[in-house]
Amino acid sequence: MNTNKIKLRQGELYAHPIIANNYINNIKELRLFMELHVFAVWDFMSLIKSMQHQMCPSATIWFPTPFVQNGMARLVNDIILAEESDKTPDGRSMSHFDMYLEAMEEVGADTLPIRTFLNNILTIGLDPAIVKLRVTHAPAADFMLNTFQVINSNSLPLIASCFTFGRETAIPDMFQGLVDNLGITRDECPMFVYYLERHIELDGDDHGPKAVELINRLSNNDEAIIKAAEGVALYSIDQRIKFWDGVKESIDTIRVMPVVTNVAVKTTEQVREETEGVLYPAGAVRSYGPRF
Repeated sequence: MNTNKIKLRQGELYAHPIIANNYINNIKELRLFMELHVFAVWDFMSLIKSMQHQMCPSATIWFPTPFVQNGMARLVNDIILAEESDKTPDGRSMSHFDMYLEAMEEVGADTLPIRTFLNNILTIGLDPAIVKLRVTHAPAADFMLNTFQVINSNSLPLIASCFTFGRETAIPDMFQGLVDNLGITRDECPMFVYYLERHIELDGDDHGPKAVELINRLSNNDEAIIKAAEGVALYSIDQRIKFWDGVKESIDTIRVMPVVTNVAVKTTEQVREETEGVLYPAGAVRSYGPRF
């Protein structure tokens, strides 16, 4: 696989103004950034879970799949262990998605759109939910559409390539740039900085190398698979660049909007109370897990 070409494209990603130029200058801009980026955090989980589903599917009757027997299931399960049940600074077990939601609430970002989006998936389906989201969160909706285009290919090497080069090996330098160039202090957003630094640690030292090993083993020296995987890798990086373009444009827009004063900021509990009614209407049955 031509990793040099992929690394060059990743270099363009790292040079994006959102990452490299102290672009996020205040809490208001960080809130908007997080309100868009949280959708990429969520669809990352769908990407890795789609890999797990193919490699070691969950069913009532268990069978030792080839991926279990050759050790590749261990690679993906190790990654998911941290993504779904990592430790917070105070010792709680929490998925990185829930950690991000908590970080949003910590800085006063609006979590209602992502919570409503997840509920819409349950009620109207994924594609209609993304179309509906696009009215207000176009950069996030477009990014997710491209991610699920790869997921829906049902090609494990292509999904793994998107995961490896569009996410895992790209995230350490990308998030390090955000940490180094964040125009606000750590004290203003401690959980957000912890989330970034935790990914830098995991993806740089553990998950990234495991993901590269995974895609190399899945490709199995098949030139056709390698070429297709390279194409998806470059495509995935390009989609992240386009996503950051959209986030930058959104931040630029609020910078020229008139300042509104004397607006009360909702507490975390107020957001949760409002969300509960939206996500689980009277009579609705939750079929899994904690509330979104």
